[in-house]
Amino acid sequence: MKLLNPRYMGLIARCNQGCGALIGYEPNDVSKNQCIKCPACGMVLWVPFNPTYDGVIREEKKDGEKAE
Repeated sequence: MKLLNPRYMGLIARCNQGCGALIGYEPNDVSKNQCIKCPACGMVLWVPFNPTYDGVIREEKKDGEKAE
C-alpha cells in the first residue's frame, strides 16, 4: 500500500466506461443528476456525490410511524 497524499485533495473518479482516465473533480463539476463528463473521451459518468444534499441527516420512516 502507498500513501499518495497525506491530506484530502478533492474528489476522484475513474472513467471505467470509456478511456480509463483518472479524473479529479470538484463539487461544482457535478450535475444535478450526479454525473460528470470525462474530459478525455467525453463519456458521462455517475459519481457518488450529490450536489443537492443540504447536510441535514434525516431518519427514515418505518411503516406506520410518524416522522419527527
